Amino acid sequence: MGGPVRTVLKPIKQVADVVADPVTKVVQEAVKAPAVAINVAETPLKAATKAVEVASQPVLEASKTIVETAKDVVEPLERPVKRAGREITNIAEDAIKLAGEAFEEVVEKPVKKVGTELVDTITGMDKEDRRGTTPVATPEVTPEVVPDEGGSRGRRRDTRSKKPGAAGTLLEGGGVLYD
Repeated sequence: MGGPVRTVLKPIKQVADVVADPVTKVVQEAVKAPAVAINVAETPLKAATKAVEVASQPVLEASKTIVETAKDVVEPLERPVKRAGREITNIAEDAIKLAGEAFEEVVEKPVKKVGTELVDTITGMDKEDRRGTTPVATPEVTPEVVPDEGGSRGRRRDTRSKKPGAAGTLLEGGGVLYD
């Protein structure tokens, strides 16, 4: 760097040197400020943390005691309550079955019997007449297969599997014949 650039940079450097010193000092002091604030706040924070730990200890112990007591109360009752629930379900299912059987014996069968007797009386039929006659057993007859002797018209064999004009030997039904 020489000549005109040096002449322009020299005054800028002098101004920068004068301004840089106070700015550097301020930055260094600003970095120290949080450390001072932390040192000042550290003592009350430690005291508050200790107070919370001391105050929460009885609460934690009480909650553990409540949980243990609840286990001691609930666990012995759990099996009998489940068993009682199963028994109640079984009793309800048995009651439904008994009610269905009772309805069938007390209502359905007598009503059906009375209805049958009523129909028999009105129509003049009895049990044997209602059943009807059994059909006479006929011997099984196998139909005779008679071959169709009439001349078949059209193609001599099925050509659905081959495309028209498909290549192949004449014996296979392929190829084209020219006269």
